[in-house]
Amino acid sequence: MLTSLALVSVLITSAQDPMMPPLPKAELDALSFLTGRFRGTGTGSDPTGKAIKMTGSSNGVMEFDRWLNLEAMYDMGGGEKLAGRFSVTYNASKKRYDGVWCDNVSETPMKASGYMEGKYLVMFSEEFEMMPGAKTIFKIVYSKESSRAYNFSIKMKSEDAWVPLMAMNYKK
Repeated sequence: MLTSLALVSVLITSAQDPMMPPLPKAELDALSFLTGRFRGTGTGSDPTGKAIKMTGSSNGVMEFDRWLNLEAMYDMGGGEKLAGRFSVTYNASKKRYDGVWCDNVSETPMKASGYMEGKYLVMFSEEFEMMPGAKTIFKIVYSKESSRAYNFSIKMKSEDAWVPLMAMNYKK
């Protein structure tokens, strides 16, 4: 009897909930290069477009077996800091990665979607209003460089050209 109850318990807890979409294990495992604690250096652009040196850190954690939560902190020099979180998952029904970025300088979350191609996670934001009347799209790229390093870049679409905003190199 005890053996039967143990078997039933295992079967119930390991069965896929029919109300939940299937877990896209391979696609979620592809995000694992972003998990862990990293320190980074790179360049960004100030509001006038002048290049500035930046430092940063990130901490990526897989939560609920489905979401990569990547907390990021950027020091833009002069005491100015940007802190945010990018939560990313794989949407199996739409066959794409979906994410939401929230930070300490924006009142509106930014939604993004994209794909994995080789070592690159490429995401495009929905049209986003940075300032009243100024709408743009962001291109966000993470590239796996090794088991202990990744690169990050973000560009903004201005008219018909992509303008670099930030490029960072991260290491564990």
